[in-house]
Amino acid sequence: RAFAGRAAFTIQIVLTDFDEKHLITVENGVLIHEQGIVDPNATATVTLKREVLLQTLLAGAPLALAAIETQGNGDVYGQLASFIEPADPNFNIVTP
Repeated sequence: RAFAGRAAFTIQIVLTDFDEKHLITVENGVLIHEQGIVDPNATATVTLKREVLLQTLLAGAPLALAAIETQGNGDVYGQLASFIEPADPNFNIVTP
């Protein structure tokens, strides 16, 4: 996984199927999420469906296969995805 400590960017995420806008800011090793906030100066704007967002950010699906439209520096979405470790779908709910 990549290290977010030196990264600094903003991503405007537009979810077409839910008519939502989210601003993700990464700076100084901190990720800040703001719903309903629009930044016209964001490093990139990424337009996609919520299902694609969940698959690429949380499930580790390859970005190359996803239906994602980008404006600006589209590489930062891949960088954001590299900061998030996919969850293990077979985790133990109860442990001895």
